[in-house]
Amino acid sequence: MLNIRIILLPKSRMGKWSVWMSFFFILTSIFFYIFAELLKVITSDILVSIFGGAAIIIQIIALIFGVIAVVKNKEHSSLVFLAILIGLVVLGFIFGDILGLPDI
Repeated sequence: MLNIRIILLPKSRMGKWSVWMSFFFILTSIFFYIFAELLKVITSDILVSIFGGAAIIIQIIALIFGVIAVVKNKEHSSLVFLAILIGLVVLGFIFGDILGLPDI
């Protein structure tokens, strides 16, 4: 019989960093979607590009930290796996943009 425990919060330092960086990415994305797209409060494309690019880079770093936490520290937290999944989706969009695939 398998003994599977679901752990929500990470225990390792790398896992915690990964989760917090993914949380920052999600908050930044929601903030710019609301204030730049819906409400049109932020009209500077340069500002959106700088912070959006920084958020994407931080999410890719979160993906790397999450993979390191799972492989090296044997992290089994659900939030770390979610951070890895979000990072893979971001990488998929980046590669799709590089290859010239149509946007969704």
